Amino acid sequence: MTDHKRFVAAAFGITGHYTPLPGEIDENAKLAESSGTNYLLRISPPETEAAALRFRQSVLGAVANVDVATPRVIPTVDGATWAALDDGRMAHVYSWVAGVAYREAGRPPELAHGIGVAAGEIVGALADLPAGPHPPRFLWDLSDAGTIIRERSIAVDDPRRLRLIERALTRCDEIELDTLPRQVIHNDLNDENILVRDGAVSGVIDFSDAIHTVRVAELAIACTYAMLDQDDPVSVACEVVAGYRSVALLTDPEACALLDLIIARLATSVTVSASRGSANPHHSISEDLAWDLLERLLAGDLDAIAEELAAAGGGVHTRAAQ
Repeated sequence: MTDHKRFVAAAFGITGHYTPLPGEIDENAKLAESSGTNYLLRISPPETEAAALRFRQSVLGAVANVDVATPRVIPTVDGATWAALDDGRMAHVYSWVAGVAYREAGRPPELAHGIGVAAGEIVGALADLPAGPHPPRFLWDLSDAGTIIRERSIAVDDPRRLRLIERALTRCDEIELDTLPRQVIHNDLNDENILVRDGAVSGVIDFSDAIHTVRVAELAIACTYAMLDQDDPVSVACEVVAGYRSVALLTDPEACALLDLIIARLATSVTVSASRGSANPHHSISEDLAWDLLERLLAGDLDAIAEELAAAGGGVHTRAAQ
């Protein structure tokens, strides 16, 4: 990453100290100027389409006025929104969002309501944004979770865990996707992308997985990662739902699908991690916790849990009640 210092100085007029950061696809670094101003530098692969970058930046523009901090696009010295390297990769710079990742802060359950509020505000800000290009073979679209889980489950060789995946797939297959409203969402409100500061949710980062999909996936994903490593994960999820519902609409079909979408996200996460191995720690950072939560949920009374989550959202129309 430090090899890009001269390029970034010329293209963006920014110089400073580089600290590499983890990432799934992009090459990322924190860039700290001597003045104390920090930036995020992202280098996207050469195959990244310009339309995808434009869509990501339109998403950032749409969420610029939500209550939590989000990244802002930093233009080049020529006023462009990114710059091309000689090898075809795209460099783009964003304002740095201060805060500590929810995971690093110890996943305090008292912040669950604030996580839900942030998710709801982002959904509201993105409600009217046109759909962008859908990445080919995208792994993280919950409306396609069944296909992804089936493909990736061949890498799971533990019979007990495979049984969990089979049960998760049964739940996935019963989600009535056609009843769920669709829109653009952040799509990755995990415990690394939710930032906290001074005892409150303060920021949301990494909009690179934003897609047009089922709206309630935003809430399901936020619940999933807030539930990890919690003594009472369902109560934590109910707080997330209540926070979301305080600022955003949650329809009865969405409330009905919520638990199954949480299970789908967990099963997607563990099977994708299993298929990728340990080459990139970013891919498996929460794998053991996700397996644990998936097992705990599937060992419980799923109809009762679904009812509890729906009630937190102001409804009672779970699958068992229909």
